[in-house]
Amino acid sequence: MRHILLFMLAFPLFAHAGHAEVVSVPVDITVQVKEQNMYKARKEAVDRAFRVAVYRATMGIMPSTGEGFNETEINNTVVAKAPNFVASYKFLNESIDYFKQTLTVNMEVTVYLDSIWANLKDMGARTIKRKGKKLVALIHEESLSFLPKSDFLLLPSLSEEVIATAFRKNGFTVDDRKQIHQAGLGQLALRAVEGDLEAAGQLGAALNADLVIAGKTTVKISPTAQGEKAMAVIRAALCTAPDGAALAVRQEFSEMEADDGSRGSLLAIETVAKYLSREFLAVAGVEDR
Repeated sequence: MRHILLFMLAFPLFAHAGHAEVVSVPVDITVQVKEQNMYKARKEAVDRAFRVAVYRATMGIMPSTGEGFNETEINNTVVAKAPNFVASYKFLNESIDYFKQTLTVNMEVTVYLDSIWANLKDMGARTIKRKGKKLVALIHEESLSFLPKSDFLLLPSLSEEVIATAFRKNGFTVDDRKQIHQAGLGQLALRAVEGDLEAAGQLGAALNADLVIAGKTTVKISPTAQGEKAMAVIRAALCTAPDGAALAVRQEFSEMEADDGSRGSLLAIETVAKYLSREFLAVAGVEDR
């Protein structure tokens, strides 16, 4: 395999009157190289990257409840016209697999959010016009997952729900694994929960967020004379988007004893997640209500 690095090679596309609201979306695209035609393969990769970026940006401004969401309409009305919403794009990295005859490009695509908002409004879809800050919350409950790592977004996370609820109660718009999954950001999410702050920042940028909380919960159950004791540990980081600068990295734990280890686990997770929420709210400059 050959790797070609194309750092920050930027291509502005369309001028936009006034102060445009934009968001930069990281995209990885792999295409087949047919008849050794690299020019055609790159063009296909760019076209697909535009569509993916516009789709992800659109998902970032749809309501968390999914109300008014019609994927077919959005694909036909917005994604199909993706180049019209692209302000510029950058090639960050390119690799060629000669054995598989594939080209993989890593790009950053900057799109006009205000234009997407206008098109969604025309089609009658509900969107989020934010007044306050937006957070992406993502906590992987590792010991409670039975699916492969790549599918962890399909499972609920009590830690994540508790943190998301606390921030929503304090005026934040919050996206969680549902929006991350809808936007096709699973691989980026997996890197973020593993402690990759750059990936966490990119995840936030892709969902038009200001802040990201990403991390893991582990649970250990041990027998006691009265039943079972559960210890829940959450290690998570609060960082800014899109740069992934760490505002706080915390590891907290809670122990609960119960007749049943599963019940003790839920109580321990809820307790430590609430405590961590208060810590991160304080770092974000918010007094918990």
